[in-house]
Amino acid sequence: GMSRSPAIFDVAKLTWMNAEYIRRMSAEEFDAAAEPWYEKAGIAHMDKGVLRRILQPRLEIFSQMADITDFLTKMDEEFDIALFTNKKSKTNAEVSAHVLDMVIPALEALPAWEEESLHSLLIGMAEANGMKNGTLLWPVRIGMAGKAVTPGGAIEIAVLLGREESLRRLRLSRARLNAALMRLRQTDLPLYAVAAQVGIGDPDYLARLVKKQTGKSPRRLRQESDAPAGN
Repeated sequence: GMSRSPAIFDVAKLTWMNAEYIRRMSAEEFDAAAEPWYEKAGIAHMDKGVLRRILQPRLEIFSQMADITDFLTKMDEEFDIALFTNKKSKTNAEVSAHVLDMVIPALEALPAWEEESLHSLLIGMAEANGMKNGTLLWPVRIGMAGKAVTPGGAIEIAVLLGREESLRRLRLSRARLNAALMRLRQTDLPLYAVAAQVGIGDPDYLARLVKKQTGKSPRRLRQESDAPAGN
């Protein structure tokens, strides 16, 4: 007769099978299946071709979509600026500030906000400045997403966000790289408190950031800020 034991489902295997099913969908099938999830995630107005390209290889189940694309609808504007530091891409806060200072005006002047134009501009800038692509693209992606891991890179994210939102986020992120120095000069709060206020999780990272940007320790910077004019 039939066994009375309850059925046992291997969730990991079922998830893997579903992911494989998603990978094998045609473009039309994926777009149709994804549409209601795009609506729920608030990204249905964005470029469907780019969304498909970055999401189809990564989704295991469609209900993951809102979580992995949350940065597209709302960036965490208090993200830890330590994210700008990446050993593989050879970036830190100082390099990232330099990159954003170059990239923002170039993007502002870009005639057509299209994937091909964005790619040509950013990759061309990296080459012209003797940088590896990752050294330029990492700060741009972090500045627009505020997350260490995202589906898609800087160029895809810029296409999806559009000109106005991409530039708004980049300007905000560039300003935050200066906020730590300004705050240190304006307050006597301990280093850990200043770090928390400007979105840096590690006070030691803030100390290293100040040293790299000014050549001075946080204590020395404050002492000079407090010194009377002419001293």
